[in-house]
Amino acid sequence: MSMLPFTPPVVKRLLSFKKGEGEDKWSEKAVKSLVKKLKKSGGLDELERALTTQEPNTRCITIPRSLDGRLQVSHRKGLPHVIYCRLWRWPELQSHHELRALDHCQYAFNLKKEEVCVNPYHYTKIEAPVLPAILVPRGSSSSSGGGGVGSSESDPGSAEDLGSLADLTADSISDSASLTSVPSLLDPQPTFPPTESPPPGYMSEDGDSHDLPDITDYP
Repeated sequence: MSMLPFTPPVVKRLLSFKKGEGEDKWSEKAVKSLVKKLKKSGGLDELERALTTQEPNTRCITIPRSLDGRLQVSHRKGLPHVIYCRLWRWPELQSHHELRALDHCQYAFNLKKEEVCVNPYHYTKIEAPVLPAILVPRGSSSSSGGGGVGSSESDPGSAEDLGSLADLTADSISDSASLTSVPSLLDPQPTFPPTESPPPGYMSEDGDSHDLPDITDYP
């Protein structure tokens, strides 16, 4: 593990308990930040004792809680108890949902006191809760069961589907009617009915005229 220049001996000792690999420089900065805070409160010796003995019966090791509850280390923010539990116990730790404070921890993060405990042995790792999937039913389950108590209740999903189908059918009929009415408006009306009788003045192939008789010739 590469150390930054002029790394204090206490920081080197605390880093020797680090779990996992990688992020050595960031981990060193996180430990330096913690050491600086613990020197004021006198909890540095207790931290070394907790890491050495790995005993949960050690005292709380506290630092002041920030306004948003997070700790910033080298432009990265995180919850303090998560940072140091990941550093010294569970490098695969993802979020605070996987941590639960021991009952005797008086400054557990979830208590939201002015001081927060960062003793990694005052927390246990639990499985992150899995949120249940939200399912939106498309139809009533009682409609398929038949004869149940809720079988007479209307199904909003099915009514909506039927309404959409009715609208679609009405639109189709309206479109069909408008399409069939277009040719009657566009096509010109014939000037005479298409009957088998030839029109007036029609000349047959034999040269005979088929003029209709003049109505004035009638008596």
